[in-house]
Amino acid sequence: MLDVSLRRLWVFKTVVEESGFNRAARRLGISEPSVSEHVRALEEQVGPLFVRRPGRRIELTRAGEHIYHFCTEVFARAAALQRELDGIRGALSPVTVVAQRTIASHLLTPRIARYLRQHPEGTLAVHSETQEGVFQHLRQGAADLGIAWSLDGDAPFPSTLLGWQEMAFVCAVQHPLAKDESLSPKALADAPFIGPLWESEYARLIFISTRAIGIPRLRYVLQLEDSDSLLTAVREGIGYGLMPAFAVEGLVAEGRLWRMAVKAPPIRWQIRLFVTTHHALSPAAERVRRYLLRGGAWS
Repeated sequence: MLDVSLRRLWVFKTVVEESGFNRAARRLGISEPSVSEHVRALEEQVGPLFVRRPGRRIELTRAGEHIYHFCTEVFARAAALQRELDGIRGALSPVTVVAQRTIASHLLTPRIARYLRQHPEGTLAVHSETQEGVFQHLRQGAADLGIAWSLDGDAPFPSTLLGWQEMAFVCAVQHPLAKDESLSPKALADAPFIGPLWESEYARLIFISTRAIGIPRLRYVLQLEDSDSLLTAVREGIGYGLMPAFAVEGLVAEGRLWRMAVKAPPIRWQIRLFVTTHHALSPAAERVRRYLLRGGAWS
């Protein structure tokens, strides 16, 4: 019985297709003596594989032709098997989505619930992260899809605009600036501000947005990484904050938070769907991507 490794057969197949030992060695990234050794070991089992004619292109013996056809069939079937295994692995592995924390809790989770009701066979893993965490997951291939804030779509990953969301200036109902129906940007510049960590991507978006409406600086008094902690600090009256309107509208309606009336153009941020460049999307991940794009307005 023929007892030979797939590696040896692959070397032989490459020699035939490259019409030479030297070119095969370059293609395989090994030395020419190594190529010759693989072929010699194979010939010890099946007999001569090449007609040795100096100065001419290599020719296969009859045994060589049979072995070459066997190789093409084996490796074609191996590739087909790999595709099938990848499909099985993709079907069993959850589609991984990572989203900025506020987006994940308020906007993404209801859509994921609707998706699973329509596709009960699906499995998903959803990570809630900072802006930086979203991009790190995508960069490392730890997530298939990411959802995060953006001002202009500029990011190191392919993305699609999902929608726009308005940002709201908010403060405690007992805050000195509450009830003022016409706050100027200058008044906000002088008031204590509570926001995300100064060096974070989220803070960068806030700085750009507030300067654009005429607030020359923010008087930061407290930096918080977690949006829930930030909201609690605002309600305690420590300072005012800038948060997505959808995240605070319930508290405003209940009278537990005050939405400030700022005499300036509204601030709107993009919500974008990002795709990892680390690996190709599985059919299941592509299905989730398409659903998120058409599964209702994000604005």
